[in-house]
Amino acid sequence: MLGGGSLALKDVANENAKQVEALRPFDPIEVAATFGGLLTMPELQSNCVRLEVLAHLAVAYCQGHKKPPTKEVSRWFFEFGSSTAGRMEDPAEDVFVSNIASSRGNFRVIDGIWESAGFYLQRIINVVEGMPAGGDYDTLRSHVYTLLALSDLACERAKLTRYQLGNQNPETSLSAKQANSLNARRRRVCFETDDLKARGISIENLGVFIFNLAEAVKLRDEFSWELDTRALSAPSARGRIVPRPAYGDQCHHPSLRDRANDCGRDAVCASECSCARVRRGFCQYPVVGRQKGRSY
Repeated sequence: MLGGGSLALKDVANENAKQVEALRPFDPIEVAATFGGLLTMPELQSNCVRLEVLAHLAVAYCQGHKKPPTKEVSRWFFEFGSSTAGRMEDPAEDVFVSNIASSRGNFRVIDGIWESAGFYLQRIINVVEGMPAGGDYDTLRSHVYTLLALSDLACERAKLTRYQLGNQNPETSLSAKQANSLNARRRRVCFETDDLKARGISIENLGVFIFNLAEAVKLRDEFSWELDTRALSAPSARGRIVPRPAYGDQCHHPSLRDRANDCGRDAVCASECSCARVRRGFCQYPVVGRQKGRSY
């Protein structure tokens, strides 16, 4: 939602100046992981915009080392309901968890509030699988499959099943049960290196999706596409990686997009899109970029 340009992070921060100031003493990873964990809860599917905004603001503005207390998290969730982010929360129009089928198996992906997110991501994966063998194409596939594996592991931790439905209506506030389980939700999206190795997930392949926290201040003055495409924190001293749950939009990384362009967009549209509306949408999607002077 943010990455699509619907909201500029600095505008959200200006609108919620008091709340943003309250974020500063806290650790950016701890706060972002807290809201990332809440994004894995089907009950909060329709609150996706609010939770994503809070996660983005945490990375951009938190500057301390404190862990956010339950009371503060609940307050931020409630207060942002009256902001632009809260007003953008419409009832969810799709499943909470999609299934992505590939030659390497099935992967669960959380849709958020993106309508037909699983459908479009499946089209992209079909294209990736149809790319020639060898060289950069194999590298691209490795990046994509590794991110999908991480998404599936997060869903497994949250005990989510494919095609599971979520809550169609936004919640005004966190329930006592939700607020009192923040530590458990946070752990769903915090992965030690040993966790990843046990599942055969390569940290090296995740590198293109890792955001450099040293550049966090830059997010304040621009649309937050960069954080959407690099939604993992760098490994800490403990070897921990913290992602925002993958909705598939993280596969739209510029380096993946550029390699996808090499395969020829016309062939992509011909093989994967059977109607003009889907074809136009796919050809304008960031994973394959927008070529100047060409429309569909």
